[in-house]
Amino acid sequence: MKTKFIPVVITCLAIATGIASSTSAWSQTSEEALKAFENRDYVTALAGFRLNADLGDPDAQSFLGMMYALGWGVPQDKTEAVRWYRLAADQGNPIAQRELEKMPAFQNELGTNYADGIGVPQDDAKAIHWYTLAAEQGFADAQFNLGFMYMEGRGVLQDFAIAHMWSNLASAQGHAGGKQNRDLLAASMSADQIAEAQRLARDWTPVD
Repeated sequence: MKTKFIPVVITCLAIATGIASSTSAWSQTSEEALKAFENRDYVTALAGFRLNADLGDPDAQSFLGMMYALGWGVPQDKTEAVRWYRLAADQGNPIAQRELEKMPAFQNELGTNYADGIGVPQDDAKAIHWYTLAAEQGFADAQFNLGFMYMEGRGVLQDFAIAHMWSNLASAQGHAGGKQNRDLLAASMSADQIAEAQRLARDWTPVD
């Protein structure tokens, strides 16, 4: 039974097909890679897309990002997916821009940019928004950052129980900063508060 294409793949194919028929920017190599992709020949598709991606083609870069994100033709690698999506997004590729906003590593980075005012106006509320999206997917760095924001009361009401929960979840994934902040918080919390924070951490489940 053949695996169905997910919506983003169908969208990519539709856009790429339009590019192939309407502009010379979509090279012969990319067109061959697209045909291989449609036939689930991901090894051939990967080679063709990479060749054009290395030459700066944003559509090929977007396809590479998707293949790394889904683990098609390559081992799944979210960091590499972000790298290719970012290169495509910086050139205005709409699919890459949309997919980046769904990826926890990029969401966490956006949160830090807003928290520290890096390239954007400093905005703790927006930092909380992006950290939360990434933390809820189980991204340890974002869980640590979100715990810190709750600990300091930045962009949210200060809440040691919530801060402890997120720090504890990050610590459970080996995040040293999460462990340090969890223990620091515990020193200022009552036994009942710690018990509540631990219950919240036990009951937490990641979102897809």
